[in-house]
Amino acid sequence: MNNNPLEAVTQAVNSLVTALKLPDESAKANEVLGEMSFPQFSRLLPYRDYNQESGLFMNDTTMGFMLEAIPINGANESIVEALDHMLRTKLPRGIPLCIHLMSSQLVGDRIEYGLREFSWSGEQAERFNAITRAYYMKAAATQFPLPEGMNLPLTLRHFLVLFSLKEKKPG
Repeated sequence: MNNNPLEAVTQAVNSLVTALKLPDESAKANEVLGEMSFPQFSRLLPYRDYNQESGLFMNDTTMGFMLEAIPINGANESIVEALDHMLRTKLPRGIPLCIHLMSSQLVGDRIEYGLREFSWSGEQAERFNAITRAYYMKAAATQFPLPEGMNLPLTLRHFLVLFSLKEKKPG
Protein backbone atom coordinates (compact mmCIF):
# COMPACT_ATOMS: atom_id res chain seq x y z
CA MET A 1 0.00 0.00 0.00
CA ASN A 2 1.51 3.30 -1.07
CA ASN A 3 1.13 6.27 1.31
CA ASN A 4 2.00 8.86 -1.35
CA PRO A 5 -1.26 10.74 -2.05
CA LEU A 6 -0.13 11.83 -5.53
CA GLU A 7 0.52 8.25 -6.61
CA ALA A 8 -2.73 7.01 -5.03
CA VAL A 9 -4.78 9.59 -6.94
CA THR A 10 -2.87 8.97 -10.17
CA GLN A 11 -3.43 5.22 -9.83
CA ALA A 12 -7.15 5.73 -9.09
CA VAL A 13 -7.58 8.03 -12.11
CA ASN A 14 -5.73 5.55 -14.32
CA SER A 15 -8.01 2.77 -13.03
CA LEU A 16 -11.03 4.92 -13.84
CA VAL A 17 -9.84 5.49 -17.41
CA THR A 18 -9.02 1.78 -17.86
CA ALA A 19 -12.37 0.69 -16.40
CA LEU A 20 -14.23 2.95 -18.81
CA LYS A 21 -12.99 0.64 -21.57
CA LEU A 22 -14.17 -2.59 -19.83
CA PRO A 23 -17.56 -4.23 -20.47
CA ASP A 24 -20.22 -3.49 -17.84
CA GLU A 25 -21.37 -6.71 -16.11
CA SER A 26 -23.79 -4.95 -13.74
CA ALA A 27 -26.69 -5.31 -16.20
CA LYS A 28 -26.53 -9.10 -15.89
CA ALA A 29 -26.47 -8.92 -12.08
CA ASN A 30 -29.36 -6.44 -12.04
CA GLU A 31 -31.37 -8.73 -14.31
CA VAL A 32 -30.99 -11.59 -11.82
CA LEU A 33 -31.94 -9.29 -8.94
CA GLY A 34 -34.92 -8.00 -10.91
CA GLU A 35 -36.29 -11.54 -11.18
CA MET A 36 -36.57 -11.71 -7.40
CA SER A 37 -40.04 -10.93 -6.10
CA PHE A 38 -39.27 -8.57 -3.22
CA PRO A 39 -38.79 -4.78 -3.20
CA GLN A 40 -35.20 -3.59 -3.40
CA PHE A 41 -33.95 -0.33 -1.95
CA SER A 42 -31.00 -0.48 -4.34
CA ARG A 43 -33.32 0.22 -7.27
CA LEU A 44 -33.78 3.76 -5.95
CA LEU A 45 -30.02 4.45 -6.05
CA PRO A 46 -27.79 5.00 -9.08
CA TYR A 47 -25.20 2.57 -7.60
CA ARG A 48 -24.91 -0.67 -9.55
CA ASP A 49 -21.59 -2.37 -8.85
CA TYR A 50 -18.20 -2.13 -7.17
CA ASN A 51 -15.07 -3.44 -8.88
CA GLN A 52 -12.77 -4.58 -6.09
CA GLU A 53 -9.73 -4.91 -8.35
CA SER A 54 -9.87 -1.34 -9.68
CA GLY A 55 -11.58 0.20 -6.63
CA LEU A 56 -14.23 1.81 -8.84
CA PHE A 57 -17.92 2.24 -8.13
CA MET A 58 -20.19 1.72 -11.13
CA ASN A 59 -23.41 3.77 -11.29
CA ASP A 60 -26.16 3.97 -13.92
CA THR A 61 -24.41 6.63 -16.00
CA THR A 62 -21.14 7.27 -14.14
CA MET A 63 -18.24 5.51 -12.49
CA GLY A 64 -15.88 6.80 -9.85
CA PHE A 65 -13.90 6.25 -6.68
CA MET A 66 -13.45 7.55 -3.13
CA LEU A 67 -10.19 8.08 -1.26
CA GLU A 68 -9.80 8.64 2.46
CA ALA A 69 -7.38 11.43 3.31
CA ILE A 70 -4.69 10.46 5.79
CA PRO A 71 -4.11 13.13 8.46
CA ILE A 72 -0.92 15.11 7.93
CA ASN A 73 0.77 16.31 11.09
CA GLY A 74 2.89 19.41 10.76
CA ALA A 75 1.56 20.54 7.39
CA ASN A 76 3.76 23.22 5.86
CA GLU A 77 4.06 25.20 2.64
CA SER A 78 5.65 22.33 0.68
CA ILE A 79 2.76 19.99 1.54
CA VAL A 80 0.25 22.64 0.49
CA GLU A 81 2.15 23.09 -2.79
CA ALA A 82 2.22 19.31 -3.39
CA LEU A 83 -1.54 19.05 -2.83
CA ASP A 84 -2.15 22.07 -5.07
CA HIS A 85 0.05 20.52 -7.78
CA MET A 86 -1.83 17.22 -7.50
CA LEU A 87 -5.22 18.90 -7.89
CA ARG A 88 -4.06 21.04 -10.84
CA THR A 89 -2.08 18.45 -12.81
CA LYS A 90 -3.23 14.92 -11.91
CA LEU A 91 -7.01 15.29 -12.10
CA PRO A 92 -8.77 15.55 -15.46
CA ARG A 93 -10.57 18.84 -16.22
CA GLY A 94 -14.36 18.96 -16.23
CA ILE A 95 -14.78 16.09 -13.77
CA PRO A 96 -16.39 16.93 -10.42
CA LEU A 97 -14.31 16.40 -7.30
CA CYS A 98 -16.25 16.28 -4.03
CA ILE A 99 -14.69 16.62 -0.60
CA HIS A 100 -16.68 15.10 2.25
CA LEU A 101 -15.92 16.01 5.88
CA MET A 102 -17.53 13.81 8.51
CA SER A 103 -17.34 14.04 12.27
CA SER A 104 -18.22 11.40 14.84
CA GLN A 105 -18.43 11.25 18.61
CA LEU A 106 -17.60 7.54 18.45
CA VAL A 107 -14.05 7.84 19.72
CA GLY A 108 -13.89 5.17 22.45
CA ASP A 109 -11.53 2.89 20.51
CA ARG A 110 -9.32 5.82 19.59
CA ILE A 111 -9.18 6.96 23.21
CA GLU A 112 -8.18 3.45 24.29
CA TYR A 113 -5.48 3.39 21.61
CA GLY A 114 -4.22 6.87 22.50
CA LEU A 115 -4.09 6.19 26.24
CA ARG A 116 -2.37 2.80 26.01
CA GLU A 117 1.07 4.34 26.54
CA PHE A 118 -0.13 6.85 29.14
CA SER A 119 -1.78 4.43 31.53
CA TRP A 120 -1.39 4.60 35.26
CA SER A 121 0.49 1.94 37.19
CA GLY A 122 0.44 0.91 40.79
CA GLU A 123 -2.18 -0.02 43.33
CA GLN A 124 -4.84 2.44 42.09
CA ALA A 125 -4.04 2.07 38.37
CA GLU A 126 -7.41 0.59 37.40
CA ARG A 127 -9.31 3.38 39.16
CA PHE A 128 -7.16 6.20 37.74
CA ASN A 129 -7.25 4.73 34.22
CA ALA A 130 -11.06 4.64 34.43
CA ILE A 131 -11.14 8.30 35.56
CA THR A 132 -8.83 9.34 32.69
CA ARG A 133 -10.90 7.45 30.13
CA ALA A 134 -14.14 8.93 31.52
CA TYR A 135 -12.65 12.44 31.26
CA TYR A 136 -12.01 12.01 27.53
CA MET A 137 -15.29 10.20 26.87
CA LYS A 138 -17.18 13.08 28.51
CA ALA A 139 -15.26 15.52 26.28
CA ALA A 140 -16.51 13.54 23.28
CA ALA A 141 -20.11 13.59 24.52
CA THR A 142 -20.12 17.26 25.56
CA GLN A 143 -16.89 19.24 25.57
CA PHE A 144 -13.70 19.63 27.56
CA PRO A 145 -14.17 21.48 30.85
CA LEU A 146 -13.03 25.08 30.46
CA PRO A 147 -12.19 27.87 32.90
CA GLU A 148 -14.96 30.29 33.84
CA GLY A 149 -15.73 32.76 31.05
CA MET A 150 -14.23 30.68 28.22
CA ASN A 151 -16.77 29.46 25.72
CA LEU A 152 -14.80 27.50 23.12
CA PRO A 153 -16.24 24.51 21.25
CA LEU A 154 -13.50 22.11 22.33
CA THR A 155 -15.11 18.74 21.70
CA LEU A 156 -13.35 15.48 21.03
CA ARG A 157 -14.26 14.07 17.61
CA HIS A 158 -13.04 11.65 15.00
CA PHE A 159 -12.87 13.46 11.66
CA LEU A 160 -12.86 11.72 8.33
CA VAL A 161 -12.13 13.41 5.00
CA LEU A 162 -13.09 11.62 1.79
CA PHE A 163 -12.42 12.69 -1.78
CA SER A 164 -14.78 11.36 -4.45
CA LEU A 165 -14.43 11.67 -8.19
CA LYS A 166 -16.82 10.50 -10.89
CA GLU A 167 -16.88 10.46 -14.67
CA LYS A 168 -19.64 9.73 -17.17
CA LYS A 169 -19.53 6.28 -18.74
CA PRO A 170 -18.92 6.33 -22.47
CA GLY A 171 -21.87 5.74 -24.74
